[in-house]
Amino acid sequence: MGKQINFFMDSATMREFESYVVSELKFNLYIQDKQGYNVFRADAFPNVPPVRSVAFHKEDLGELLYRKHKSGATSVNIHESYAIEFSPTYILHEKKHITRGRIYSATTWIRQIENEIALQNLKKYHDKLARWIRKNIPKNYGEYLSESLIELLMDGYTTGV
Repeated sequence: MGKQINFFMDSATMREFESYVVSELKFNLYIQDKQGYNVFRADAFPNVPPVRSVAFHKEDLGELLYRKHKSGATSVNIHESYAIEFSPTYILHEKKHITRGRIYSATTWIRQIENEIALQNLKKYHDKLARWIRKNIPKNYGEYLSESLIELLMDGYTTGV
């Protein structure tokens, strides 16, 4: 179980959010490709698919843990690491579809007993990110939806995962 906030964020807002995450909060970014494998550290958000998610991590959250898959690939273990998962919004023009983005952190897990300070820091960082989203992306149609995406909805675009 964890904390999560969903949104539909346009590219301009995503660049502002990236600046907040990297420059102000000083998170390290770990990018996972579309299949969730091939994790690599980056200095900026990806701007096109096929990226599945970005793990936000800082030293005061403890060790970043990875999961080894049967295929031999490795991914960030978001449920056992004190890290925050960011899934970006993508506009898929060929399908006339806007994917839902989210920020998620596993806040109730067996490891919480190991490091209560890291867990409290994780919750604090998650809350800061959620506040930024609520402040910078207005509620439209019951969702945190960037104003510029409303025109696409009017043109027949769908939303969802």
